Amino acid sequence: MAKMFAMMHQSVNEYSKRMLAEMRRHNYVTPTNFLELVDGFKQLRSAVRCTKRWGVALGALFPLE
Repeated sequence: MAKMFAMMHQSVNEYSKRMLAEMRRHNYVTPTNFLELVDGFKQLRSAVRCTKRWGVALGALFPLE
């Protein structure tokens, strides 16, 4: 799980560099942004656990199609 969050944070960093190069716009990624991502996921996980429908809820949020 930690590797997944690290990968997402790094990909946002890469897209921020691309955005600066292509559009000349800065997009800062801070450790606080990373912690907010983790907190949001924890809240989502908690809500899904309450309904006991992990697979269905994640499938609806992130369809494989």
